[in-house]
Amino acid sequence: MPSNFFPFTSVSVHPNYQAGHFVQWQIDPFFKKPGPYCFTLQASETETFSEVTWSKAVGDSFFAIDDSNLKQTLNQNWYYRILLVDGNKNQYLSNVVGLGQILGGTHKFRQGAEVMRIEQVTQRFTGQAGWLLKLRTFGAVDASATDPVSGAVVSDNRTSYGTHLVGGYYAPIAISWRDLTVQESRLLNGDGNGTDEDEVIEGRMIGYPKLTGKDIVVQTRTDKRFTVDKVESTYIPGIGFCVVQIFSGIAIPVTDTVYSIQVPK
Repeated sequence: MPSNFFPFTSVSVHPNYQAGHFVQWQIDPFFKKPGPYCFTLQASETETFSEVTWSKAVGDSFFAIDDSNLKQTLNQNWYYRILLVDGNKNQYLSNVVGLGQILGGTHKFRQGAEVMRIEQVTQRFTGQAGWLLKLRTFGAVDASATDPVSGAVVSDNRTSYGTHLVGGYYAPIAISWRDLTVQESRLLNGDGNGTDEDEVIEGRMIGYPKLTGKDIVVQTRTDKRFTVDKVESTYIPGIGFCVVQIFSGIAIPVTDTVYSIQVPK
């Protein structure tokens, strides 16, 4: 990516012509400017952004939803970019993304939106509700979460939850998925301390929010928490638009501090 888009490493838009288009971004983990961080979704009718038609501030987040009434018309293709303002009031702009800039793109994006709509309907009747705890990859370092001698990250920590960044994870975002496989095992502990229980799931969900390794998914019904291990994505050919994700999740022991992160009931 051109350096003038630093610190943004990726920006993607996922069409939803009912609830609102989902725009997600990632920041370079070496971005060390002081917070607080404020992200703003900007939209324009032109790819050059000669005029910002409207904007929506979302604070310290990794996504924004265009739920404006203007975008509801299928004849209008908005272009989006993200503005980041750091704690020193420095401003950074992402590259521009949109729906249908390429030949046949509009049609393909609408096809993708329909594929995801069908996935969501299927999940509603055969899947389960859950929450995503998105791992923070940049931001203020949590000094209390690092061993002062070795420099290693302290796992038993309720301010960074085993990460080295303040907060550890973003606020929970609602998701749903279908279990494809569930593998459970129970073995005697080698130290003679009872039994060790392991559970690995494989789930299928729509293409957003994009999952990455070490994110956490939470089952609403049981409050079980799983670390995302691997993710396989299916894309619409020619436009790089993800419609389906299949992920594997490894159960986290209930003694882990991530269970102290509150999720809505």
